[in-house]
Amino acid sequence: MINFVNLPDELKAGLKRASKTLCLDGVKEELSASVHRIDGISVKRCGSEITIGYKDKIHFFRALGLLRENLADGKDFEISERINFKTAGVMPDLSNYSPLTVAGLSSFMDYMAVMGLNMALLYIEDVYELPTRKYFGHQRGSYSAAELREIDDYAFDYGIEIIPCMQTLGHLEKYLSNPEAADVRETTRELNIDKEETYKFIEQMIIATTAPLRSKRIHVGMDEVWGLGRGNESLKKYGVRDQQELFLTHLERVVKITDRLGLRPMIWNDFVFCLNSERGIDKYDEKTEIPDDIIARFPKNLDLVYWHYGEEIRGCDDYMIKKNLKFGNNVIYAGGLIMWGTPMPDNKFSYLAAEEGLTAAKNNSLSEVFTALWCYGDKGSDLFTSLLHLQQFAEHTYHENPTEEHIKARFEACTGADFDAFMNTSYFHNKLDREYKNYNERYHGQKFLWHDSLLGKYEFMLADDPISPHYAKWADYYQALAQKSGKWADTYERFSVILSYLSRKTYLLENLAKGYQRGDRKFLENCAEKLIPDLISWQEKMHEEFRKMWFKTRKAFGWELLDESLGADRARIISAKRRIEAYLCGDTDEIEELASARLTTPESLWTY
Repeated sequence: MINFVNLPDELKAGLKRASKTLCLDGVKEELSASVHRIDGISVKRCGSEITIGYKDKIHFFRALGLLRENLADGKDFEISERINFKTAGVMPDLSNYSPLTVAGLSSFMDYMAVMGLNMALLYIEDVYELPTRKYFGHQRGSYSAAELREIDDYAFDYGIEIIPCMQTLGHLEKYLSNPEAADVRETTRELNIDKEETYKFIEQMIIATTAPLRSKRIHVGMDEVWGLGRGNESLKKYGVRDQQELFLTHLERVVKITDRLGLRPMIWNDFVFCLNSERGIDKYDEKTEIPDDIIARFPKNLDLVYWHYGEEIRGCDDYMIKKNLKFGNNVIYAGGLIMWGTPMPDNKFSYLAAEEGLTAAKNNSLSEVFTALWCYGDKGSDLFTSLLHLQQFAEHTYHENPTEEHIKARFEACTGADFDAFMNTSYFHNKLDREYKNYNERYHGQKFLWHDSLLGKYEFMLADDPISPHYAKWADYYQALAQKSGKWADTYERFSVILSYLSRKTYLLENLAKGYQRGDRKFLENCAEKLIPDLISWQEKMHEEFRKMWFKTRKAFGWELLDESLGADRARIISAKRRIEAYLCGDTDEIEELASARLTTPESLWTY
């Protein structure tokens, strides 16, 4: 065991939790550890004596992770680290039908702490309580003020700053679709900036999200507000107005509110680049220049978040950070893991994209970075599958050029998970056996997972390149990992079941319509009697795996959407079986769905 002497009181609560996360209580040697403040991080072992140096509270908990990693061989060691980013953190999405329980979010922060990440921006569009509006966040898993305080207290023990990340202009469709929101609604997504009631509403939202927290920072959103000034009421009253002028006027008013409340705001800084691009929609066009008079309108006590996830364009981070720095504001780099809309993230792609972004952030002397984890609960996304991505951000925070081997060792020490198992989730999306001309060609797993077995929307993708054996291989890979048990066995089992289901579903996609069109009755009989019943069995197993995942860490609200999607998926498979049976017994002369032409479907990230 490790006996900590001279441990400051502020570290004791966090030490108990971090020790559990790192399994430090299982250390069999008798060791004595002393701690002291330094300008950085250091961990030293000399015989049975451990010395830990740390700058801020979070750095002590990272040092524990370093200690755990290096204790195994029993040898003396000395490690020191520098701090590249003053702030490095995570934006967990709690709004898109995936609200974690307080315990679930606390568990997530346990991993953040031992990695050394000191900021969590809670993305909560409408999932907090607003007493003046009873439908705001209703049945969405909203967090009470008491829950937000509990989260903040838990994070404070680690030195993690909790910052609310909300919306003050767009992306409020989940509330604005309600009749109660008519007094502030411009479109079903955007607020009406011509009404004073809107600014009262915004102030109420800002107070509700910040009052329970220690931080004086707030992310006020404002990304992708394409409907700004374009609602029917506004168009009738004012005609078509300059969106840039509307945006700047609104920004100035929101910052006045945050100033009055003693808060430091940040925004997603994409919309102004879109409006000034040649096509009016491009966020990352190298030719785009923001006019000086527009830059002058931006309040200087405002942080600008440059966000880029890599799926639209690569190689833009350096020049886009430089364009943002021209504003004269503090600029924050936000990367992101491609995990939205999928139960298995594309870690391989996001690893490469983040390497580019984090390197550009360092080269341009940014002091703050975070990664956005868009977690769509209705599509089976799971925040805990992002931990490898978090480790990458952490290692860049404390090392100039961390290698993949270094990140692997740190990840396995901090989480107890298998680095390769997490990295290989990318094979859910495709074979990755060639270069793809764009990301749409790579991102196929979710399309296959939810495709309709009769309609065959994506058959053209597999006409000459079947993928079912690929999924069967990776299902076996994760099943073997699950059999080794450990705390990640449930995750690997879920991956295995998903891939087993996909192998069977894509086999039907590859063969069902072809078999029908060539008149192969024996094949159709096999589908009805064996293949489809087997598929239904695996679909039910997958449904149960998602249920187990959900209620382990999440609130109940949001599950109804994934539950409905899975139920609909099963219903369509049963319909396919019945349609085939009706054809085989002569109740129908044709299976119209299988007889229809298979067309090439224009691809996008959202065609599933």
